[in-house]
Amino acid sequence: MDVNTSVVQNFISCSPMLDDFRVIKCRGLASLEIPNNMVKLKSLLIKTSDEISKVAIRAPNLESFTYSGSLPSVIKLEASEDTLKKLAIERTNITSKWLQSQITRLARLKVLIIENIDTLTTTAKISSQTLN
Repeated sequence: MDVNTSVVQNFISCSPMLDDFRVIKCRGLASLEIPNNMVKLKSLLIKTSDEISKVAIRAPNLESFTYSGSLPSVIKLEASEDTLKKLAIERTNITSKWLQSQITRLARLKVLIIENIDTLTTTAKISSQTLN
């Protein structure tokens, strides 16, 4: 589906009661910002083949985040640090340093899924009391 960033952002701003939001193969999406008024949002899935330059998530109650595709140059999980329980990163390029920094910040993380990541060439030390 061809969309642009303003169409998606307009939809998000008009839908603060969403609890599950999925963006799948939307061409033309340059960035995605989930504002802090999305208090009901529990699950966010982004699967893209295009390059998104920025993903900023401020949803205060987000519990599950899945990202598949080209990793944006900026990805921020701001307000979700205390609520995110599941993080899935698939088919993208990440470093062990990026992965470790995410795990360190996500205090309630219970499930971590890393799938089809070719760029993890060094060992990442993962230490979390809550991680399953």
